[in-house]
Amino acid sequence: MGYNKKDWIFYGRLKRHLVQVFHFVQTGRVMIRLNTEGLLEEILVPPNSSQSFSFFIDDELCELKVVYDANKNTFDYIFEDHRYSTSRLGRWYKQQDWLDKGKVVGIILLALAIISPIAYAILHKEHTQNQLLTGMTTTAQILNLQQTDAKHGALANYHYTFNQQSFNQTTQVWYNKQSKQYESPNGLPIKQGSSFEVLVEPDNPKNNRLLFDHPTDTELVQMKIATRNVCVANSPNKPTDQAMMYCDCQIRFLYELYGIESLAYLYHQQTSSVDNPHYNLVTYGNFMTRKGIREVLERCNKTIDNEQ
Repeated sequence: MGYNKKDWIFYGRLKRHLVQVFHFVQTGRVMIRLNTEGLLEEILVPPNSSQSFSFFIDDELCELKVVYDANKNTFDYIFEDHRYSTSRLGRWYKQQDWLDKGKVVGIILLALAIISPIAYAILHKEHTQNQLLTGMTTTAQILNLQQTDAKHGALANYHYTFNQQSFNQTTQVWYNKQSKQYESPNGLPIKQGSSFEVLVEPDNPKNNRLLFDHPTDTELVQMKIATRNVCVANSPNKPTDQAMMYCDCQIRFLYELYGIESLAYLYHQQTSSVDNPHYNLVTYGNFMTRKGIREVLERCNKTIDNEQ
C-alpha cells in the first residue's frame, strides 16, 4: 500500500529531534514519529480531508498539519515548531518576528540610544545568554576565574569548539568569601579546568549558554566528592567511615530524587544567608523537608546499622 512520507529536523532545548509523518492516503491513516518512535496515530475521516495534530517536544508545543487540496486532489504536510506555539519560548519568538518586521524597531533603537550603550549591552546579554533555549550542545572547559568589584562577583572564562571552530567566552559566577572558593550559579564549587555542557546556536556559534546544571561525568564526580567532604565534616557524632558511608548514601539517593540541586543544598548546609542567599543553612533545612527525603535518611541510617 502506497504512502506519503515527509521528514523535519526540530532543534529542541538540548538536542536535535527527527519528526516524521507517514500518510496512507487510501485509508486515511496518519502516523507521526519522533526520533523513529511512534508519537501519534489517527485516521482521517473522510480520508480526503485536512487535520492538525498538536504535541509537545522538549516542553514546546508543536503542530503538524495534513492539508488536502480538493482542486488538485493532493496532500501537503506542514510542521510548525515552537516559533508559533503558545509556550513562553513560542511567544518570545513571535515577539522577535514582530520586531523583525520593523513595527517597533525604530522606537526600541531610539530608546536604547537615549538610555545609554549600557542598556543595549544588558539587552544583548539577556538575548545571548538567557534566551538561548534551543540548539546543540558541546563541552566547554573553564580556562580561568577572577573576582570582580561586585559583591561576591566573579567571571569565568571558558573555551569550547563547535564545527571545528574555537570560541572563548565569559560568564558570571559566584565567589564565596567564607570558603574563598569560586562557585557556579547553582551553588557548587568550580575551578580552572571544570567542564560543563554548553548550548550553542548552530547558525551563530558565538551565541551560547554555559549549562552549569549539566556537568561532565568527571566534573560531577568532583562535585559529589566535595559535597561528601562537607557532609562528613558536619557529622561529628559518627566515626569517619560511618559518616562517609552515610553521606555517600544521602548523595546517591537525593541526587536521584532532585538532581544536581540536591548537591548544592548539601554542600551549603552550614553556609550563612549572608554568604549565599540562595543556598544556606535555612534553605538547606527547607530542602530536607521535601517529599521522599525522610525516607532516604531512614534508609541511610539502616544501611549504617546493618554494617555495624
